Amino acid sequence: MGVQKTVIKEGNGVDRPKKYDNISIVYTGWIYDESKPENNFKGFLFSSTELSEQKKDEFIGDIGIGEFMQGFEEAIPEMSLGEKSTLTISSDLAYDYVAWPEVLPPYSRLIFDVELKSINGRRV
Repeated sequence: MGVQKTVIKEGNGVDRPKKYDNISIVYTGWIYDESKPENNFKGFLFSSTELSEQKKDEFIGDIGIGEFMQGFEEAIPEMSLGEKSTLTISSDLAYDYVAWPEVLPPYSRLIFDVELKSINGRRV
């Protein structure tokens, strides 16, 4: 249980978000699928900032106050500005028992590619 982080692209190594910081991220999320090791266990794509109904390129919010799912709240403060990482998140830190019929079953383990684009308006 928890969050496993694998760095895809290093950030600046200096700037990391703290509680109450306003951040922007881009992400793509898949349901974890044990039958797809050749695709890094990325199964059904269920969410992405690039595919959002709002057509926003970035998701913006304040970290550490519950605006993000718990798995993001734990992992993103460990990322540095500009970093892109894959987060594998257990269901208890994702959406747990919540389900979206035809999209996300309850108790789903999830995988996200997340890139930290800005902290308090500062970009790489």
